Amino acid sequence: MHIISTSAKGGTKQLHCRALDNDSGVTIIRNAGEMVVSVPFLSGYSLYWAVLNGEIHVATNAAAIAKKATAKIDDGFLAASLSPNIPFPIAEAISPWQNIRRLPAAKQLHIDSDMRIHECWECSHATVSQVHDEPLTGIRSRLLQMADQYARRAESISIDLSGGLDSSATAYILAARGVSFEAYRFAADTIFNDDASIASHVMADIGVSAESIAPLSQHSKAFDAASPYPNAYQADQPIYWSDTEGYVGWLADRNDSTGDGRIHLTGLGGDELFSPMPAWPWSVLRERPWQAISLIRLCSRLGGMSLGSAARALLNSKSLHSSLKASIANACEVGAVHGVAGDWHEPFLFPRTLSAYGREVLCEKLHDVLSGQRLQPLCNDRSKHQLLCSLAMQSRILRQANAMFGAHHIEFTSLFLDPAVICHALRIPEHRKTADKSIMKSILEGIVPDVLFARQEKGDYTTSLYRAWAYSASTMLADVYDGILVDKGLINRAYIERMSSMPSPPTSFLFEMQRLAATERWARNVQ
Repeated sequence: MHIISTSAKGGTKQLHCRALDNDSGVTIIRNAGEMVVSVPFLSGYSLYWAVLNGEIHVATNAAAIAKKATAKIDDGFLAASLSPNIPFPIAEAISPWQNIRRLPAAKQLHIDSDMRIHECWECSHATVSQVHDEPLTGIRSRLLQMADQYARRAESISIDLSGGLDSSATAYILAARGVSFEAYRFAADTIFNDDASIASHVMADIGVSAESIAPLSQHSKAFDAASPYPNAYQADQPIYWSDTEGYVGWLADRNDSTGDGRIHLTGLGGDELFSPMPAWPWSVLRERPWQAISLIRLCSRLGGMSLGSAARALLNSKSLHSSLKASIANACEVGAVHGVAGDWHEPFLFPRTLSAYGREVLCEKLHDVLSGQRLQPLCNDRSKHQLLCSLAMQSRILRQANAMFGAHHIEFTSLFLDPAVICHALRIPEHRKTADKSIMKSILEGIVPDVLFARQEKGDYTTSLYRAWAYSASTMLADVYDGILVDKGLINRAYIERMSSMPSPPTSFLFEMQRLAATERWARNVQ
């Protein structure tokens, strides 16, 4: 945490900043008599601030400020945490604590010598204009360069090898540079998931063995609502990737026995960089207006709407803020939610786990965010805005994993979340992106076999989720019913009891319960 104050010397006011701890995520720059405070975009951090006793406290973890201010957890934040499809720009502006501000991604705090505070938007993707190489060539060169850098920097390297395209590509890139590495893959929870067999094929092709570990369901903490975070970690918000947290911890513990400085590579970010985003038709229409008729027909068919409705959806030019206000108003006021092809975001839906009070405080919080500022997109192109939003969430996963397990001398990262790779990828025209990642195929031609791109479907991990639910349901429900969220009146207990009594509840309910467990666990840990 950093504390900013002012003093007067010789009639001139000066700003001062002192650090109370090693909060390396905060960037503070002096500029023309003011201080500009921010966190690097795609660092995985959020910036929190509050004014206490005439001084401005800033930190990347609101808990540090909350302890000093004796702040309480915000019920609106808890309700929002239960809602998986709150649009990213809104979710990023909701603080976990009362009376502590949270800056959305790509926003800066400007403080002048009179201690006046202004929140200003920055252009998070401004570095794109500084990249002059052809984007596909630039991505290929950078990926190979990073493999060389990791080999020089780390004592050992390991990778996830799920059998998916992104993790397989990572393995082939390392092999192409002669980098030695260890690979880990899950045993499949079901014979209908062929990821494990594809992972075995990749390893045989490269000539490296992969260690098969217990199925994902046996490591999962997806429905853990009560246990402390490992290594006394203080999470600034819930751990939504808890289904793989046990596996990440297993990797960290395993590395502890060797004491190596290890880099562990994941495939995070590959889908976002090389696959079409939901707003793809809207973006392609702006790039290739002569394809309007085919794009309108495509949206009509996929969205189940008339040709006229599809045309209006693709031609709409609403701002992000206006679109968010309309979607939230529909959900909160009339309960009607309509998806619009090519919109900035998916339509907002209330999770059924929320009580009437939970819906009320969430609506109030959403309206507060939208009325208190005009939210700006991360890019004027809707697909690239969505890409950056999703990459920011992937970056947070890595940052949380490293903060939680970094003491074990292991660093979790991904080739596809490298800033230079992202800058190049932002220059790829949207019309070149296809569901089979043909753009990645072009980038990695001669490195990754073409046959890997012929796969039509991703591996199905719903069996892992159902098995984890079977292992943990009774314990989780007992913890939740005796927990903070129920005590605050945020939970629709009748709905949970009805659905959990089913022999095989729908997958959507299990995802709701995973989110609920993560939120309850966070509240217990910080309180």
